[in-house]
Amino acid sequence: GHTAVLVAADGHTVAALNTRAQGDRITAGLVDLDIGVPCAGDSAVCAGDRIVTRLNKRTLRVPGRGYVRNGALWDVVATHHDGSLTVTPVSRSASPETQPGRIPEVTLPATYVTEHVELGYATTVHRAQGLTVEHAHVLAAPGMTREALYVALTRGRATNHVYVATDEVDPSCDIPDIDAGSTGQQVLTRIMATSRAELSATQTIRARQDAAGSFTTLTPIRTTLIADADTRRWQRLLPLCGLDEQQTARVLNSPAAGPLLAALRAGESRGQPMTRVLRALVTGRAFDHPDDAADDIASVLHERVTNWLESAARRPSGPGGSQETVDLRGITDQPDPAHETIDDIDVLIRGRTYSLAADASPVRPHWLRPTEWSPAASTDPTQKSEDSPATDINIDHQPDLRRRVAAQTAATNSPPPRFEQRIEHP
Repeated sequence: GHTAVLVAADGHTVAALNTRAQGDRITAGLVDLDIGVPCAGDSAVCAGDRIVTRLNKRTLRVPGRGYVRNGALWDVVATHHDGSLTVTPVSRSASPETQPGRIPEVTLPATYVTEHVELGYATTVHRAQGLTVEHAHVLAAPGMTREALYVALTRGRATNHVYVATDEVDPSCDIPDIDAGSTGQQVLTRIMATSRAELSATQTIRARQDAAGSFTTLTPIRTTLIADADTRRWQRLLPLCGLDEQQTARVLNSPAAGPLLAALRAGESRGQPMTRVLRALVTGRAFDHPDDAADDIASVLHERVTNWLESAARRPSGPGGSQETVDLRGITDQPDPAHETIDDIDVLIRGRTYSLAADASPVRPHWLRPTEWSPAASTDPTQKSEDSPATDINIDHQPDLRRRVAAQTAATNSPPPRFEQRIEHP
């Protein structure tokens, strides 16, 4: 006496559910197979089946019910050899006014049936919008969104049931393949975390602003600017390392120039005096030496620098002497054109890091205790800061925050920031 519907995420699953439901009703003797009428979706409708109409047809009047509507459910009373169907509208629940013999009937012509009638035991989430039944049974699977799950679980007036598929996804399904072996809770958690809702204008602006200042955006820009600035710096340094003007031009125009400069930057980041090392590697052996297989000077130097760095890494200490670091200002007093931009990006990265730290620690945790000194103001714990007392947040006590900051600082090749939270005492 009560109406029910099966709801799934994709058309392939809906077709399988319709076929299964029809087969179960045939086995139970509720469907008459004498005359099967073809309908949309490569299915056949028989007397006793439930169907759904997919097109408004105002010329097909239903006594006391208006006309045939898109999305309406019908029970098939009789099938005819000409392909037409005699159907009755499905009532929301059994009531005296809808008992057999009092339900209005309508005949759907064959042309309408073949194009706009489908089995109505199951439907997709999108087509279920606007549909109301007594009981809804939802098949949730990986690939659904939380908006779709909400729509599916609000179709039933009395009850809504959700069933989670945890077996392997059929390759012919429209939903994406997800790792097999997921539990029902994991599938539902993934669905609730997936959203395809359209953002408002304010949300879109906020999301784009957030993306513009993210590590994913800033780090590649910073890396590219540093690489370009370093290339200009080495254009001035290469002539001092034993290369003449022609050799310098050949190195900078070579496809191996990028790997060579990257190796030089790697050596400088380890504190090695790479200008002195490169000069020794240039003057120590001719470029046409039999041990150098490549004819490209940049390739030869890249191999020599790489071998030297690998050898230096195995030594207990460097070659001695003063250590050099990457200097964006080069060998002159004039700063590189990218210097100010890189500084600005570093400021944005530090601000982003502090923001993540603040979001990760919105309230004062139990391990955060007031102290009489501020690490930012003094390195001596016995000296009291002239400012108001402050408390240092020990990032080592926050595993999640520590991992996030470590990953971000490693990506930006910058030292980890010092996190402080000032707490005013009454």
